[in-house]
Amino acid sequence: MNNCLSNARIALETLVKSVASELGAKPEQSDRFGAALTFLVKTDYLDRGQEKSLSGNYLLVSPGAHRPVGFSEQEYVRFGRHLALSSCYFIVKKWNGLHQE
Repeated sequence: MNNCLSNARIALETLVKSVASELGAKPEQSDRFGAALTFLVKTDYLDRGQEKSLSGNYLLVSPGAHRPVGFSEQEYVRFGRHLALSSCYFIVKKWNGLHQE
């Protein structure tokens, strides 16, 4: 189950870092998830609320995140995977919107 969350987290991290790189981030600005998010806020690609949401989602599916009371492991993985993939979808839709203008 944990591998599923790891794969979803890696997809989100790779996507955010790739967008930052495509928008002109230097390697040190796009080599880590947090640095890439900060760059995307500074370039007005994301606003602060979107940054907080994406970083929170990333943290939720990171190793060591604790499962909330009342969730089975299977439910937590399903929830985390959906959250991470929805975040990826948001980044892709935003990227596509940027390039359709």
